[in-house]
Order: sequence, then C-alpha cells, then structure tokens
Amino acid sequence: IELCKRSGIKKYSSKFHNRLYDNYQFMVLLCLKQKSGVGYKAFIEEELIEWPHVVEFLKLKTIPHPDTLNKFATSEYIQRKNRKKKRRGRPRKKRQRKKYIYVQIMVELRTQMPLGVLITRKPADDYNKFKPLAKKVMKLGKAAKIVVLDKGYDAEKVHEFIREVMEALSIIPARNENIPIHKTKGKYRKLMKKGYSKKKYYQRNKNETVNSVVKRKWSDGTFPTNLLRST
Repeated sequence: IELCKRSGIKKYSSKFHNRLYDNYQFMVLLCLKQKSGVGYKAFIEEELIEWPHVVEFLKLKTIPHPDTLNKFATSEYIQRKNRKKKRRGRPRKKRQRKKYIYVQIMVELRTQMPLGVLITRKPADDYNKFKPLAKKVMKLGKAAKIVVLDKGYDAEKVHEFIREVMEALSIIPARNENIPIHKTKGKYRKLMKKGYSKKKYYQRNKNETVNSVVKRKWSDGTFPTNLLRST
C-alpha cells in the first residue's frame, strides 16, 4: 500500500467511485493473485478465503467478485499508468533524417527564363526557403510585378515579404480551404480566400515545364563536382 502511494496511484479512480473497494486493495489483491499463479476465480474462491488475515489487513467489507478484480486489471486507469511508465523508460534518441538535395528554382513566366536556383541539403518547409531565393533574384535588379507560388508556400510572412519588400502582388492559394475566412490568420491569407485570378495562377505551370525540360536534358540525378569537371 505504501508503494502505491509513492508511485502516485490515487485511492479512488474518480470522485463518483462507490468506495466499496479502493485501488490500494485491488493492487494488493492483484499482486497476490500473480504470486499464486492461478486465475481470478480460483484466487477469489479458493486462495483468498484461506487467508483471513489478508482480508482483515485490507479491511475488506466483502470479498470482491472475480469479475470485479478482472475489470480493475483491464481498466483504463491501469492502462494509462502503464503508458506513462513506458514513455518514461523509453530511451530518447535523436531521429535520424536522411539527407537529400532540394532544388528550388524561380522562373520568369513571360520568357520562361530561370532567374535563380537554391540548392540545399537540409529538410525544411518551402516557405522558409523562399526568402533566400527571392533575395538572389532581387540582386539581379529584376522588378517583379506578380509572384505566383503553390500551396506549399502559404504563409503570412511570405505574403508580407512579396508585397512589402519586393513590392509585388502575391498569389498563393490557401492550404486549408475548408476553414472560413474569419478563422484564417493573416490579412493577406484572408485576401487569397476571398478570391484571386485563376488565369494568372495557372501561369505557374510554366515553372513546371522548365523543371521537366531540365530533367529530360540533364536527368534528375546528381553527380559530384569533381566528376563534372573531369568530364
């Protein structure tokens, strides 16, 4: 019983408990049942009756039914305690992420001319990689009027960078279209949900055309720099 108190087990599972038996009594009975190596029915009807000192020590008003003890052993309260212990005892290991090459390209839609390329090896969201690529393009002195991106770039900070820093119009469809406008965060994201030019947005397909041409011309594999120089 003292171990039950130290381990944080409550005496009663809820305030609506009938208080005929408490959790401490059940835990002691379960330990004795495991030690005896018999089933619930045999333990209650054969073993426990021969141990009047145990009944007196636990202050049992009546002998519990075998199903009552079985229900406690399979109750949600016991399972929840076991899950917590498993989480505590599980060793913490760093999750290994496989490195891969991520290529991001920005294309002028009118001429299909690539303006900037960003190559990274660390996994990250698309909207976190847009800003460094956009700064590369801005160094060329090209003034963009409209920036069209897919749903992966849907973030308020991307809209703010395009509209306030690049001084261009941003067209980025919202990810969660089912969420109403008044529950959507960000004024620019709300504007996207109110409507945008689908004709201008579908011009983004030219970017995919450039990617397809590059892959067909030079394949989608990657090679070391030294190998490219030697060939």
